[in-house]
Amino acid sequence: MSKYIFIASDFKIPEVDLTNEQIITPIEAKLKGIKPPCFCSWDELDPNSEILYFKNEDDMANLCIRKKDDILDDVRFYTDKEFIYQVSCSFDKKRAKQLLDYIKDIKLIGPIELYSILLDDKVDVEYSTVSIENLNEEIILKIIEKHNSSLKIK
Repeated sequence: MSKYIFIASDFKIPEVDLTNEQIITPIEAKLKGIKPPCFCSWDELDPNSEILYFKNEDDMANLCIRKKDDILDDVRFYTDKEFIYQVSCSFDKKRAKQLLDYIKDIKLIGPIELYSILLDDKVDVEYSTVSIENLNEEIILKIIEKHNSSLKIK
């Protein structure tokens, strides 16, 4: 089973990617002076191949929120909200702060729900509610660290 964190809402919310992810070619990697992988040189790779690149290794764990429609069957057990957004990040204080800042910046026009579940588990979740004014990093961290929990933010 895989852990899955998502936001459910009745309205569209902005997608965000704080990972600074870049897709570059081997030629661009060579020009940037990036060290090639241990198993080959940049010249041995297809010049049109794509390489996922992050300037800083820590950036890979930053917050990324994307609308997901391919997982709807798995999350409908938990919510009937129209819009589902996958939340990807490490489960630490820095990323909890990123998620807190994101939620406070999106100007809620109605409640949203933050879930942390195990896919295919389909068990009852522990529900809690908090006002946006009382939402903090610790509350978010508790939800994303747990399995089978939900936080309604209004």
